[in-house]
Amino acid sequence: VFVDIGANHGVYAVEAATRCRKVVAVEPSAKTAGLLRASLARNGCANATVHQVALGGADGTARLSTGASPELAELTDGAGPGEEVSVRTLGAFEQDVGGMSFVKLDAEGSEEAILRAAAGLFRREAPVVMFELKHRAAVNTPLIETFRAIGFASYRLCFGLDLLVPFHPAEHTDPFLLNLFALTDDRAQELERRGLLARSPVKQPPQADDDALRRWVAQRPLLAGLDRERALEPTVAMRHLVAAHDRDLPGAARLAAALAARRHAREAASLGPEHALTLSRAHLDLGYPVAAREALAPLERAPSQRPDAL
Repeated sequence: VFVDIGANHGVYAVEAATRCRKVVAVEPSAKTAGLLRASLARNGCANATVHQVALGGADGTARLSTGASPELAELTDGAGPGEEVSVRTLGAFEQDVGGMSFVKLDAEGSEEAILRAAAGLFRREAPVVMFELKHRAAVNTPLIETFRAIGFASYRLCFGLDLLVPFHPAEHTDPFLLNLFALTDDRAQELERRGLLARSPVKQPPQADDDALRRWVAQRPLLAGLDRERALEPTVAMRHLVAAHDRDLPGAARLAAALAARRHAREAASLGPEHALTLSRAHLDLGYPVAAREALAPLERAPSQRPDAL
């Protein structure tokens, strides 16, 4: 069961309906809820239910402000453009959301209230919860702490590896990181067994063998072009990078390989374009697209060394 809190026009709900047994979508705005129902109907999502209501910490009514985008609508006590909406706790829909395994929680500031009011339900169902890292311009530390208080740890996605890793607020955060994922320990263990999560890297990062490395290079035009021109010598960083993409390895081994690839490529990045490309890919795999872009800067400053000029 997929629960979409703040479903908007249904970008997530429509996709989830093709993959899940049941979708429960919650959207308070009358106009947006109408468009959401139309989106679901047009896409044949008969397994999706829409509740036109706001979720909060207690039943009642509130004013939903409307701005330039329906994505930014939020509950408010102030005046201005908006509409009166009913507010319910998630527990009011307990039978409907029973069995929920994934929750998208995007309620523009009401997340903490929703979570506190339904803490028992979240503990019992133990879904994976995706929520926004920031509220407005600031990291949503209070929400992260609220999750922690009810037994959910926060993870971020290394999207190049399709791997969840622990989120540490003190670490550097890429500007493009939008969402975090909250999981109970039992759910984290389950995903770790499935190779989808790594709580820590193994001590000995794996390396790919020559055959795997050759296949990797052949499937990537830039590296294949370099190989034809220069007969690339396999590097330790490349071997680690290829191993990081071996889905037969445990997540902890793949994470260790990606970290080792980044470390070795960073040490050799000035030695040639293949090292810069490896460093860029390692950054991207670990969820740092800005650093990945910056790793390619030496190639832009020296056009004669760009792979497409070789």
